[in-house]
Amino acid sequence: MGLQTDLFLGSIEDGQNYDGGTNMNVERIQLGGLTNLEFEILRAIVAGESWEVQRHALEQIASTEESWTFRFPPAYVKTLQALDSEAMKRAANAWAATAEIAAPPSAVLPVIESLVLLAKSASATGRDLFVWTAL
Repeated sequence: MGLQTDLFLGSIEDGQNYDGGTNMNVERIQLGGLTNLEFEILRAIVAGESWEVQRHALEQIASTEESWTFRFPPAYVKTLQALDSEAMKRAANAWAATAEIAAPPSAVLPVIESLVLLAKSASATGRDLFVWTAL
């Protein structure tokens, strides 16, 4: 079984209680194979900065022995929602070229597009954006 990754919107309480199940009433996108690290690297890319753990880390809000939930900081969400299609393509090219992704840009562009849509929805509805990863 591979790594399960969900991007979802909700309250802090939703984030702390999220378990990947269908019983959660949250807006989500299910992915696979991505962790908080890849989204932290993307954060540096869209900010035009070199990745630094202290500067680009997502906030861990919950964990178990097999799952981890991180909150996207509001500044990152704001940056994401401002990306236009050309900025998303540039980010996809740079993200795809990292050792952590090592895939064609066409494989990661849909992830970025989904992330931007979730960021816009988060801001419009006053919810937070999270990434949940499970083994």
